[in-house]
Amino acid sequence: MKKYFIYPISLLSVLILSSCGPKIYIPDDTPDLKVQESFLNSNIASFRASDGFINKGLINIAWNENNVLFKENNTLSLQITDNPNNYGGTSYYGGEYHSNDLYSYGDYAISLKAVDESGIRSSFFTYIGNDDNQAKEGIEILFNGNDTTSVTFNYSIKGNGEHKYNYNLGFDSSKEYHTYGFRWNEDNIIYFVDLKPVYIVDKSPTSEARIYMNYYCENNATVGWIERPSETASTKTLDIKWVSYLKLN
Repeated sequence: MKKYFIYPISLLSVLILSSCGPKIYIPDDTPDLKVQESFLNSNIASFRASDGFINKGLINIAWNENNVLFKENNTLSLQITDNPNNYGGTSYYGGEYHSNDLYSYGDYAISLKAVDESGIRSSFFTYIGNDDNQAKEGIEILFNGNDTTSVTFNYSIKGNGEHKYNYNLGFDSSKEYHTYGFRWNEDNIIYFVDLKPVYIVDKSPTSEARIYMNYYCENNATVGWIERPSETASTKTLDIKWVSYLKLN
């Protein structure tokens, strides 16, 4: 397997500046992210909507399969709605769609239009954890509704998930569809925006994981992080054109 390298931190002081902010040094021969746009549609049996599950804590939301909708053009729309009966002790229902199958090293990509609403978060990630009696592992791409000009990259290894890096996109991700993704290698993770590499870390999860995409609001414990949730459900939807996975050769 081709090796990728992280340069010493001293070299990062010589950063190339552009309208997107500092660039992280990535080998010039890094291939663009590869995609297969037909991976997501309403007929794929290996994906399903989360329903009845409750995420307590920072998310504090219940998942409802009715908040996962496919439009006529097969665009996936995830919604946030009120939870009038306070099911699970939460105020809102969120939308989450995920694979039944487990995946490993490869190129992961999503085409989406983020939502610009305070207190709202949308994400695309791989995850394995407590439900499978394993320590949490996965790779995340996160969008905070209070700042859609940036994206957060994160990963979890053996239960340690505090590796967030905020990347300045140089555009507003809520205005039109863009492609975001990552290449999960055995010895590193490379993150991509519009198929081009933008960030690299020399760590990598080892456990196979499911593919997730979700849309939710935070609770008041996260005030100061992505701002206080709205007092009403969101009127906006997270729209996703396609999701892709291609196994590394």
